[in-house]
Amino acid sequence: MSEQLNIGPSKTHSLPNSSYEVFTYTDETESDLFIKVDGAGDYHSHTDGFPIIVSRNSKGEVKLYVYSDINQEEPTHEICLNGALASNRRLEDSDNTTPTMENTP
Repeated sequence: MSEQLNIGPSKTHSLPNSSYEVFTYTDETESDLFIKVDGAGDYHSHTDGFPIIVSRNSKGEVKLYVYSDINQEEPTHEICLNGALASNRRLEDSDNTTPTMENTP
């Protein structure tokens, strides 16, 4: 079976002093979301605009990688987002109330 590669369309968003681009990459084993910010890059980029935030869904784990230091090769922050999955929501909190928009931070 050949590997199916799909790079989704990108969308550029403008801010008052900058802009950022969001695009996706998927294949048979993982799904990634990339955010590129004008004027920012990572260790391996030769021009600005390399993705500095990557969300990766691989092997059932969802992780967020942040490259906040252009002089550091590895991500400066790695955050596992599995605890944020809807399937982990407790139906009752410690006060025995069901979470609603009014009592959710």
